[in-house]
Amino acid sequence: MKDFKQLYNRILIFNVILLLGIIALFVLYFTGKPTSQVSSASGDISNSAIMDTAESIISERIAVVKLDTLLLEYRLAQDLNEDLLERQKNAESTFQNKMMKFEKDYTAFQKKMETGAFLSQASMEAQQQDLLKQQNDLQMLQENLTMQLAQNQEQMTQRLYDSVIYNIELINKDRFVLILGDAVGTNVLYSNQAMDITNEVLRFLNLRYQTDDEK
Repeated sequence: MKDFKQLYNRILIFNVILLLGIIALFVLYFTGKPTSQVSSASGDISNSAIMDTAESIISERIAVVKLDTLLLEYRLAQDLNEDLLERQKNAESTFQNKMMKFEKDYTAFQKKMETGAFLSQASMEAQQQDLLKQQNDLQMLQENLTMQLAQNQEQMTQRLYDSVIYNIELINKDRFVLILGDAVGTNVLYSNQAMDITNEVLRFLNLRYQTDDEK
């Protein structure tokens, strides 16, 4: 019985991992692994040099968008997340119902074994085979639900990415030569507040999403 309960526990744990994975995948769509590291042979850099560098960066028209804020406040992201949670809830309910039936049949089988209530050896073996089939079906169901939810998550992340990329081009209008996505795990260690266009992007995204939704 412990093995069968572990099946149910695995899908519950996966739900938590899945939600955390949404943010991770979304960030990975916008960023890659670090390709280089900046080092200094001289050691010390003067404050004036740092200020000059910062001013130079801003003058090159570089902007930054906070990806975690987009995930929290973009209405499309909110709606997709609610849809994913509903799918998770349905998957969990489906698995739980199958699990409860198996537990009920397994308990009845054990009771018959203890009391010798089987009419024949063939009857006992038939019920035993049915339990084994239910066990295999539960394992397959768990795997299928896990794969399906992972695919749904991937599709959701791709849709978010496509939406942001498409609208970023409309927002930019050649104002910036580079727009960076800033989130935990990215290469952006620091950005000046003047470079942050997150709120502007959010207003644009939500307005377009509301307009499209009303059509």
